[in-house]
Amino acid sequence: MKLVTGFLLLWAILLPPPNIFAQAPASKPSFQEFLATFNQALEKNEKEKVADLSSFPRFNWEEGLGVDVKREVFLKNFEKIFTPEIRSKLKSGKFIQSERNYYTEWVRGGNSYSLWFNGEKDGNYKFSGLYVGPAP
Repeated sequence: MKLVTGFLLLWAILLPPPNIFAQAPASKPSFQEFLATFNQALEKNEKEKVADLSSFPRFNWEEGLGVDVKREVFLKNFEKIFTPEIRSKLKSGKFIQSERNYYTEWVRGGNSYSLWFNGEKDGNYKFSGLYVGPAP
């Protein structure tokens, strides 16, 4: 019995204490938090930050730039991409969830337009572009 008690006492002394000051891992932002960050960067015309929040090389802009747009092309065409209409849709559009992704859509001139944000495997989001198709 003394051997067991001694072993337990030794084990308790040598066992490192729990780190009560350890911080919990940072949680991933919700889509609404991500969108607010994205729109703030867009309002300030922070091209590099907006590009960081976008999905390369899987960025598509079906109105003029095509699919798999490179970061350099995105930055060069920043003003052409983020027209007043697009900025308005990003700021006040109603976003719909589709699995891990979010999008907003509208119809103009016989076409249906949608802006997509992809939910990444790591829990973050990335802006993946504009998609255009025939209006329903």
